[in-house]
Amino acid sequence: MQEKGYVYILTNPSFREDWVKIGKSSRPVDVRSKELDNTAVPLPFEIYATVKSSKYSYIESSLHKILTDLADKRIRKNREFFNMKPEEAFRYLKLIAEMDENAEINAPEDESSSSEGNPVHSKSYTHLGNYTVETDEIFYLTNGVAEGKMRVQNGCEYVVLEGSILDPKITSNESSIRKSRKEHADSLSEDGTVVIRDITFNTPSGAANFIRGGACNGKTYWRTASDRPLSDFISYSKTTRITDIVECF
Repeated sequence: MQEKGYVYILTNPSFREDWVKIGKSSRPVDVRSKELDNTAVPLPFEIYATVKSSKYSYIESSLHKILTDLADKRIRKNREFFNMKPEEAFRYLKLIAEMDENAEINAPEDESSSSEGNPVHSKSYTHLGNYTVETDEIFYLTNGVAEGKMRVQNGCEYVVLEGSILDPKITSNESSIRKSRKEHADSLSEDGTVVIRDITFNTPSGAANFIRGGACNGKTYWRTASDRPLSDFISYSKTTRITDIVECF
């Protein structure tokens, strides 16, 4: 049986917000992203979404071909960089990955919502199922400006702790992040950059997006003091079939 590997979408704070890197790796993506952190880029790459599959090479090559030949999104020939926002790249990736019923899709939870004004259709896909997080660990998220602290309570509530610092710059998912920050304004300092009362979120990505001002996968961005990702502490229920909203293109 062919070994499983990964297709990934990476972002970088030093790039334009509508640039992404889409590639593949036979090793965990956090290992690959650290390898890419070299003198050619001023800041480390950040993991936005991944797909784990035994058909990862086919999924990546198919996605590259579609984005190059049909969508004309490739920035430069023979390079893995594309002129598109990560949310858009993920929708393309997911539609291809769904053809493999055993693919494991790991992405921000808020990607189930559609962009305003875009046509959508319903499509089912295999998902790992609901999950809980059982740990007393404190998780941290930093990006050079933001300094978030978070704990999990009741297995599924993600509490951003008092004293966390928000990145005032919003780089993606602008409308949803501005709405969230407005809703929680009473729990922020007067300038809106410091959490003065704990704030509870329903998903780790919602908490992470709130802190860093951009779309990201909270399961990998929230990390313990020993650098273990939140995903290490997740316990999944049985595999289920769920309905997801996918943008047509």
